[in-house]
Amino acid sequence: MSGAPKSTRNPTFRPVRLQYVMREVRRPVLVRPGQTYTEIGVRSHGKGVFHKEPITGDLLGNKRVFWLRPGTLVFNIVFAWERAVAVLAESEAGLIGSHRFPTYEMLPGRAHAGFMKHYFTTGYGHYLLELNSPGAAGRNKTLNQSALMKEEVWLPAADAQKAIADFLDRKTAAMDALIEKKQKLLDLLAEKRAALINQAVTKGLDPNVAMKDSGIPWIGEIPAHWEVVQVRRLLDRLDQGWSPVAEDRSAEDGEWAVLKLSAVSKGVFRPDQNKVLLKDYEPRPGLTLFPGDLLVTRANTPQLVGDACVVRTRNDRLMLSDLIYRLRLSHRASPEFVCLFLTSTHGRAPITADARGSSQSMVKISQGHIKAWPIPLPPPAEQHKVAAATNDGLTRIRATEGAVKTHIERIQEYRQALITAAVTGQLRIGEEAA
Repeated sequence: MSGAPKSTRNPTFRPVRLQYVMREVRRPVLVRPGQTYTEIGVRSHGKGVFHKEPITGDLLGNKRVFWLRPGTLVFNIVFAWERAVAVLAESEAGLIGSHRFPTYEMLPGRAHAGFMKHYFTTGYGHYLLELNSPGAAGRNKTLNQSALMKEEVWLPAADAQKAIADFLDRKTAAMDALIEKKQKLLDLLAEKRAALINQAVTKGLDPNVAMKDSGIPWIGEIPAHWEVVQVRRLLDRLDQGWSPVAEDRSAEDGEWAVLKLSAVSKGVFRPDQNKVLLKDYEPRPGLTLFPGDLLVTRANTPQLVGDACVVRTRNDRLMLSDLIYRLRLSHRASPEFVCLFLTSTHGRAPITADARGSSQSMVKISQGHIKAWPIPLPPPAEQHKVAAATNDGLTRIRATEGAVKTHIERIQEYRQALITAAVTGQLRIGEEAA
């Protein structure tokens, strides 16, 4: 099988099986109980190598481990199908890897490790890794190294591979540095968003207002004319949804659907995140959503459980799911203000404390938990004013975040396209790569 379609082949590229350009290298470690060792891991999506915490030989026990050699190609055979491949750097000298991280040296004059690393992160290389990682999913998809070595790829001469790898290393390093700067900007915007919400829901809009102790340690001081009430005193009703078997696609016009957990996302309602109800099931109109409904996730990861949002439009055929609560509040409380508080650092404190579950990957909160949560509450008119001003600020922050994320996506797309064009011969590197 070829690693690149005919239309992308450069006449200077030639087909060759991987077993004729690289070979596995194993240097077993004789583990000594009193000695300290550092193992490596390999991140998915070509994101490089990381070092694990040092451990002693006693803890390694009978585990099979091997010395690593800088300059060799390394795979994570459990996640090779996710492009978990890298080249070992000088900083990996003297470190060790288990049998799950086999290393390959390039045969002289036939292949370059940096080129092959880039190759396996392209669509073509990824296809070969996935093809030779049989199994259902996750840890069951282990790379069949022998089968992979029999695959055919198209390669230029070794010196051209090095020129291409050097070119891509320079270009991708510059793009990765730009992406890192953009990511830091996103982090700053997230901090700004959190600070805006925290200030609004515990201090209000008047910087000169008289303050008092709320009596709740994680809330602190609040304006003197505010009160602290439990959610139960603000409820008209609290509903839990329904989770019938549904198709794994979003509803089209006229179809009934059930919300997915991802419909509630950091204070934002995303109605497009839904699954179509199978025709065998009778819809439940009582679970459809109305403007002003406050949604709170019942189960999720510890970081996301208790996430909240407000429904702002009528959704005639979109139903509440079993993993999401719907709160309908009395006239005393603005859903927008309560939502802001629940997504604040102060509001998250009791949610985190109440979350329960046998697995750290999925925890739940009960209706009883929600009813007992304390909320600092201004008069209704002030709630609406605070929520409106805060949401205006959040809209501006989210617009900036969206623009930054779009820029990052475009850089990543260009990065991947550049690698693919270079390693398949579509892009002639020539003097620019030298």
